[in-house]
Amino acid sequence: MFTTLRIATRLLCPMRNYRVGVRDIKKGMIVNTRNRLWAISDFALHTQGRQGSHIKVELVPFGGGGGGGVSGGGKVVARMAPDDYFDALEIKTRACQFLYESEGLLHFLDLDSMDEISCSADLLEGGERVVKMLNDSMDISIQCVDDETAEVVSVKLPLTSVYRVAIAPPAASIITNEGKGTRFKHATLENGVNVVVPEFVMQGESIVVSLADFKYRERVKASQQ
Repeated sequence: MFTTLRIATRLLCPMRNYRVGVRDIKKGMIVNTRNRLWAISDFALHTQGRQGSHIKVELVPFGGGGGGGVSGGGKVVARMAPDDYFDALEIKTRACQFLYESEGLLHFLDLDSMDEISCSADLLEGGERVVKMLNDSMDISIQCVDDETAEVVSVKLPLTSVYRVAIAPPAASIITNEGKGTRFKHATLENGVNVVVPEFVMQGESIVVSLADFKYRERVKASQQ
């Protein structure tokens, strides 16, 4: 039997922050500012004569919002005084497996505690478009706030996963200069997602697909299928 954790999503619960001075920040630190979570991607001290010094901090969105995780999209640069501070959060990563989707919620099994964790699909790295790519027992990294709320802020998928080809025409349908003469065609996976594959990939075979861009990476050997 699983213990089901009722975990809020989208920052609905108050989270325990700790104050950190700008002089003490580090790359990768997660901060709560401008009504959302950000990851510090870079920072540098600038000195301008009589105007004194300031610190430029690069922030990238963290968790949810059509991307999850740390993404270069939506980067902002904050100009901070040396005595300014951020509200930072401790983030814990939990190794999980995907269980199922129900009524807009994704359910995962924490492999350490055997608790069931639920969160909304918009916290997936890559956004809701990757929901179809979730496989039973897929290994997932869930990042949550390390306090009593245990609030999920990001769900990170593996870089690639294996899928079976449901439909694949026998002949190539795409002319391209990629692949040193390899001809390509459209194929449909068992989950209904369309991908472009080399001409030699046939119906019923399994292929490795990148979850970042839904692109074909390689064919799985028959002995491994």
